[in-house]
Amino acid sequence: MNIKVISKESTLFEGMPRVYDVVDKNLDIPCPKYFISYNQGNPFISEEVPQKFRKYMIYHELYEFEKFDPKEEDSCLESLRKELAKVPYYNLQEHVNFRKDTFRHLIEFVREYDKDSFKKINRSLNYLENVRIG
Repeated sequence: MNIKVISKESTLFEGMPRVYDVVDKNLDIPCPKYFISYNQGNPFISEEVPQKFRKYMIYHELYEFEKFDPKEEDSCLESLRKELAKVPYYNLQEHVNFRKDTFRHLIEFVREYDKDSFKKINRSLNYLENVRIG
């Protein structure tokens, strides 16, 4: 896979610094809009994800692959809950709206390329659809 790194960013995850790559949105394989990958502990995220949302999406991937078992049906949903708990309240509605969009794109992608993940990802989208803030 050909990956063009645009920049490197970092965040703290569970008290430890973590570096991730922001990459060109055009990969040589099919990917959903706003893609992210755990990449065996060296995460990367699409440049089209606005900077203010990136670290939270990185948290999601790190939780799912390092704190939960990604093969478990609830790993995505539990990671999403952990992710949302890190977002400051004043940004939470905007973040939830953006994540609904990312999960909708992901649902369309898995329908075509990864049908086994549909149920798991759809549970997270349903959760987001029912989040009420305030």
